[in-house]
Parts: sequence; structure tokens; C-alpha cells
Amino acid sequence: MPLFVTDIESLKTSRELPRDLRMQEAQARRQANRPAILYFLHIPKCGGTSAAHLWRSAYPGCVATARLNAKSDIKHCRLHEVDDVYDVSFATVRHPLTWYESWWRYLLSPKVTDREETLDADGRPNFDTWIGEGVWHPLRRIAPCHAPSFSTFIDNVISHQPGFVSSMYDEYFGQSSGTFAVDHVLKMENLYAGFGSLCEQYGLKRPPGEKHENQSQTLRTDWSERQVEKMLELEKDALKRFGYDQA
Repeated sequence: MPLFVTDIESLKTSRELPRDLRMQEAQARRQANRPAILYFLHIPKCGGTSAAHLWRSAYPGCVATARLNAKSDIKHCRLHEVDDVYDVSFATVRHPLTWYESWWRYLLSPKVTDREETLDADGRPNFDTWIGEGVWHPLRRIAPCHAPSFSTFIDNVISHQPGFVSSMYDEYFGQSSGTFAVDHVLKMENLYAGFGSLCEQYGLKRPPGEKHENQSQTLRTDWSERQVEKMLELEKDALKRFGYDQA
């Protein structure tokens, strides 16, 4: 989604340069361990809003929309679809079980239900009207699984999109091979600490305060023992890849 920059005017100046010169400058900053343009790979429901808030709290007005080279969702595009040249890239992930909870709650929140273009007549996400026909979005595949009942939603995912979160992570990072398409992967569960450490590693300003999302917990997400056991089995790739199997 966004570029996190230390100076928005420098980004504007950089974009006017030939691409080969931009790449040379980015490489020089990277080698000096002093990046000025960071690309944040925004995976849906993995703390993107909080990450942007943390950066803005240290660098006000320094979050910019990336330029793309493909017909993809501007917020949640993949790395190879980014046309801008950047110095360092990073992403955030979260535990698969809480990802399903967050996505289901989001679809039932006023942020979605109060907008006519987001849902179809059956109350399921309609990405053609939401973001545009033919625009890539990672959650198109799971849209038909939505249901007002959390339990039904989870059963639908198990039946029709088993291991969805693992496969979504693969779309962003590449197949589970021990390597990642980005330079750094942070966990949403300890985002503030991880983000602060990332900034310190590169001599960047550390965010002054933690951002807490005011997400309603009134919508119950009751898992059955069977569902938890099955989901943990189906999402074992993501759990192992990001160390959630050691918790």
C-alpha cells in the first residue's frame, strides 16, 4: 500500500529522476544502512492502519501512496506490482485464527455495512463494486464464504477455502520456502515493539506512542473445539512459517 518516507519532498524529487538513477540512490542508502524510502506491504487485516499511524507519529505527513504497474488494489497490492523504487520493504502478519475473527468482524462493522457498494444482495463482499471489476484483491476467493454467523463462516472456509490464510501469505511472500519477498516481517501481536526495533536498526525515529485500534468485541467469535483443531491443521504452513506453532 504505502511508502513510508522520511521526507515527502525528497520522494517527489526522486520520482522525477530516471529509474536507473533512482535505483542507484536506493542501493547506496541501503548499503549505508540509512533508508529513506520504505515500502510497507499491506496484507489485509494485519495491522496496516496501526503501522501507518506509528510512522506518521514519528514522520508527520510522510506516508505516500505507491505507484503501481498492474491492475491491483492500491492498498493491498503485491510487491511485484509496485512501480516505485524503495530502499527497504517490510510487512506484518498475524495468527491465522485471529485473522479470520478480524475479517468477519470487519464485514459486519458499519465501515462496510454503511456503504452500498461493498456488499451484494446476500450480504457478501462484492469486490467488483467495492474496488472495481478485474482489480486483483487477495480476498476475492474468500468472499463467498461470508455469513452472519461466525461458526457458519468458519465451516464455509474449511469446506471451500481450506488453509486460506496460508495461501494468502504465499501470494504475498512466495511459497513457504524459508525466504520472504520482503526484507522484514513483523508480527501484529507485538507490532509496536517490532516496529520500534526496525526503526532503531536503521537509525530512524522511533514512534513515540502505541496505537490501539478501537475494534468492537461485541460480535462473538465462538470457535468449536472441532473448528479450532481443523483450522490449526489447515493453517499449519503459516503457523510454522511465522513461528506461531511455538507459542
